[in-house]
Amino acid sequence: GNCLHEPEWSQQIAGVPAVLQVLDAVWGQRSAYRCCGGGGECVLPQCWEYQRLHSDLRTLDENPLPRFLSVNFTVCDLTAFNGPTRHVPGTMQKDPKQVPCVGLENPRFLLSTVAPLQ
Repeated sequence: GNCLHEPEWSQQIAGVPAVLQVLDAVWGQRSAYRCCGGGGECVLPQCWEYQRLHSDLRTLDENPLPRFLSVNFTVCDLTAFNGPTRHVPGTMQKDPKQVPCVGLENPRFLLSTVAPLQ
């Protein structure tokens, strides 16, 4: 769930200078964007199963306005074998009920991982 009410999250995560630099480069000024969430998932070492594909937002359409950016922080090294984040273009533009469970996904989706992250 959202943790922005906790000072450790709001001060240490939402205001990370490296993240703000990227946001400023994309949107040009601080007033053009805002932080609207601060939750997370914790993937522990030796997590051998893939998480079902999902969006960090409730629903997405083909032209979401305003645009959004999801920033992920890792608390341990992520490899292809311990629960890496997956980004599969086009899968979040549908009704979440239409996204297949892991066993029925296109096999190439399992290779769409962002790893290693150290």
